[in-house]
Amino acid sequence: MTTRFRVLALSLIITLVFALTTPCQQPAAAAGPGAKAEQAKSLLEQGKGAKALTVVDAGLKADPWNPDLGYFKVKALLKLGRFMDAARTALQMAAKNPTHLEFRYLAGESAYQMGMIPQAVKNWSVLFQDRDWSEPACRRAVLALKATGKEQQALKLLKETVARWDNPPVGLLRLDLNLTTEVAEGIKLSDRLIKADPSNKGEYDALKDIFKAAGSGSLFEEAPIKSLPVTIPIKEKSEYKDLSSLTWGSMDIGTDRVATTTQVVVPCSIDGSSDMPVLLDSGSDTMLVSPEWVKKLGLKPVATTEYVGLGVRGPQKSNWVLLKKVEIGPVTIKNVPAMVISENEDFFKRVGGILPLSILRHHALLYDRRHSKLVLYPSGTSPASVLGKGTYVVKSLWPYNKPFVQVSINGHHGLYCLVDTGAFATHLSLNKMEALDIKPNSGRYSSATGSGLSGSYSAPIASNVEMILGRTRFNMHTVLLANLGEGYGIDCYGLLGRRDVLDLLNMFFDYKANVIAFVPYDR
Repeated sequence: MTTRFRVLALSLIITLVFALTTPCQQPAAAAGPGAKAEQAKSLLEQGKGAKALTVVDAGLKADPWNPDLGYFKVKALLKLGRFMDAARTALQMAAKNPTHLEFRYLAGESAYQMGMIPQAVKNWSVLFQDRDWSEPACRRAVLALKATGKEQQALKLLKETVARWDNPPVGLLRLDLNLTTEVAEGIKLSDRLIKADPSNKGEYDALKDIFKAAGSGSLFEEAPIKSLPVTIPIKEKSEYKDLSSLTWGSMDIGTDRVATTTQVVVPCSIDGSSDMPVLLDSGSDTMLVSPEWVKKLGLKPVATTEYVGLGVRGPQKSNWVLLKKVEIGPVTIKNVPAMVISENEDFFKRVGGILPLSILRHHALLYDRRHSKLVLYPSGTSPASVLGKGTYVVKSLWPYNKPFVQVSINGHHGLYCLVDTGAFATHLSLNKMEALDIKPNSGRYSSATGSGLSGSYSAPIASNVEMILGRTRFNMHTVLLANLGEGYGIDCYGLLGRRDVLDLLNMFFDYKANVIAFVPYDR
């Protein structure tokens, strides 16, 4: 049996995705979609947002408040990154079509994509008592609150919504189970879901096994630190990858080994072991360990799972193990679930696995790669007091505990990109090229070949991209493009990687205060 946890990985990027992504709700079919609505739907499925918008606008001239056409207009505007126009259209349609609750949902979605969290939650809260819309609306509201560091408020909202129902929608119970860290509560919710949703019994049994392995208390239980700040050393380390050489005629010229790009690692002790280097990755929210370290530590699988990464091999089967104690410098965290990377992977031979930066999210963090240190401060610490002169704060959100910041790309503003310290270079999302007016491989550069957690992949290239992050402008001669998938909890326009963005900046993260700040290093 497999759980819902899946990993989307790009080269050395690992991003855990809980299957809580927004469902594509279709508009109510009171009058049935017209020919233009069907045409717009088809165009959107093909990723052609601009053409879909042209079609629905033509139809709305004759029937300005048609709910089907209005629905696809909002979807097209969202596809094109025109979030303010999408919000305005959704609210106008909601006023004219009060029984069509999809417009309230889309109004919330539009506000969320702009980082307007109170407005998003207000629109979604209207739907909490509707059986069909309660689950998706509550899920998005909870995600939005968590994305601004308001974890307790998000959990309170979820519990109150679940309590409204004698038999809560299964989606709400699943969300509750995914957010619960208390062992007793996790077991109770697993049993409740087995009864409410028996077709997915194997999934809930696996999650229940993870909680049972912890014994008592809670998952991710952090011991208090006597005093802050504290410094944890970081350094860079390369892996080696085996490459099968070409065979010419009957002669096999053997196998070559090449070094990967360097990875920023921290020393980590698991279950009292000696320190091992683990990749420090802000693009992941789950701990991963290599098969070698699983064997060395004698870890036993407690549930099965799978992950899917960029590459041709597709989903890879794996196991969950429970780490009783994880120590990173002075930080001790008990009962940490971890995923085992496939033995077929070329990554993580010399590095023990991945430590998500989010595991330290209850502290403010200085990530100073140039001076080889990670420093923990109390949440609420002023970033300028840490980074010094020239510090600037960038608008941020933290869906699924991963840090996203707003950037401008080629004059398009307010676009969220993941700050991904596990990415060797910046990648833009291939399915956002229409919104950014970028044509892949339009210059003299052809595609590049890379290797991800599911094998090799081909990455198209964009030429001469201008990106602005706060006060810093990056003129990128070339940028890799990739199908980054969905499931980030926000419209993701790209991943900010180390080589061309992050290694040039000193960075400060404070999840609980919803703050991300930067200052450029001296050249």
